[in-house]
Amino acid sequence: MTSVETIALDPDTEEVYLVRERLTTIGNLGFLRRVLRINLRWNRLTRIEGLNNLDTLTELILFDNQIAKLENLSTIPNLRHLDVSYNRIHKLEGLDSLPNLAELYLCHNKITKIENLDHLANLRVLELGDNRIKKIENLEGLSKLEELHLGANHIREIENLECLAKTLKVLDLPANAITRIQGLETLAKLETLSIAQNGIRYIEGLDKLRKLKVLDLNDNIIEQLDNVSMLKRLEKLWIRKIQNINPAVLAEELHQLGRLEHLVIEGTELARTDDYRKVVLEVLPHLKQLDSYPVWWVPGDPWQVKPDDV
Repeated sequence: MTSVETIALDPDTEEVYLVRERLTTIGNLGFLRRVLRINLRWNRLTRIEGLNNLDTLTELILFDNQIAKLENLSTIPNLRHLDVSYNRIHKLEGLDSLPNLAELYLCHNKITKIENLDHLANLRVLELGDNRIKKIENLEGLSKLEELHLGANHIREIENLECLAKTLKVLDLPANAITRIQGLETLAKLETLSIAQNGIRYIEGLDKLRKLKVLDLNDNIIEQLDNVSMLKRLEKLWIRKIQNINPAVLAEELHQLGRLEHLVIEGTELARTDDYRKVVLEVLPHLKQLDSYPVWWVPGDPWQVKPDDV
């Protein structure tokens, strides 16, 4: 099987689901009068084409194909969800005719620059993880953006985010080359921040993030736990492999965080002691999960049942 149009499809169908069918071309799908969702994941498509006059289409998934260019999207103006992750895209382009697009996923491509997004005024989610991007830039036109995912790129500095101050809630920057937490001062609505797997030594630049609920600093080279006590709404803190941590430090920095429920400190010197869970829970009795386990879990007992009073 090579083309979608060779398959018998009901012209009035609302969903096309052709996954792992070894398709090489889309063909002409203009006869689909009521289609809302098209999923062509895990095929061998090399081009975006054949989507003529699909005014009803709101979701298009082309995940894991061999597409090299974003093109021929002008005939689907009501598209809200576009996923072309795990392809061979080199450039952000061809999106000008998608004013209603709310979610754009382009993870694991070969994109080198954030550009040509000015017309996406309704975009809420932008996923550009695992590309070759070196700089955060050209986001000024994204006036409704709530989530920005840029993990596993080549970014060295957190910058140019002031334009997202009124909307951004999730900032995802793991596995880059960032060495300093900065450029976040205006992001008053930020709720989730991930800067795991970078080269950060000091926790800083967070004092304006009063709505932050999730902070992921796993697998950095942080020397000391500090400057988090002002994050009163923090619910999850992940600081795996942080240095110089002990019960006194935990108590000083975290005891005032009454909403903190999840804490990850595995890989630290403290976590290598036999009774570390007991020690930590004495200092932070309001925790619900410590590292990978709920606080009531007893290591070594695979048959235990969650207590009734938890």
